[in-house]
Amino acid sequence: PVAEVAEACRGLGVPLLVDAAQSLGWGPVEGGWSLLAASAHKWGGPAGVGLLAVRKGVRFAPQGPSD
Repeated sequence: PVAEVAEACRGLGVPLLVDAAQSLGWGPVEGGWSLLAASAHKWGGPAGVGLLAVRKGVRFAPQGPSD
């Protein structure tokens, strides 16, 4: 269903944020997501660490400290 939702979002010019915390440890996340978030502890990483991947070409302005 991610691909279908991504297509609808793309048609409306809306970025799609996908929470891949459960699926990222099992392989690549398919679909036309714009932003991808995950927690490292779900796939063997340290607790308290996460990631936010922003697909190239997506407008994104980080919020908060930049250090």
